[in-house]
Amino acid sequence: MIGFQNYISQFPDTSLSPDAQYWIGQVYYTRKDYRKAIEAFALVVQKYPKSDAVARSLLQEGLAYLELGDKTQARAVFRRVVQDYPFSEESKLAKNRLAELR
Repeated sequence: MIGFQNYISQFPDTSLSPDAQYWIGQVYYTRKDYRKAIEAFALVVQKYPKSDAVARSLLQEGLAYLELGDKTQARAVFRRVVQDYPFSEESKLAKNRLAELR
């Protein structure tokens, strides 16, 4: 994770910066530090709103909320993925998760 953080520090606005931030979130998620994962994924959305990594980050953010037991927030994030990225693979996965939560 330090490598991704160093990359973002040195190159905050390259085409790979959003992916580096996404992978920081993935590291936290894998470590089961879901709150930090949510923060890291939210940074992708905030700092790189036009990036291809946004849909992935939102989906993972929703999954992290599920892991924390916050179904309300997870639903809201999954709905955002479906609304904002309707033709993406992430949208299909978010729709499946929404169906499971009903």
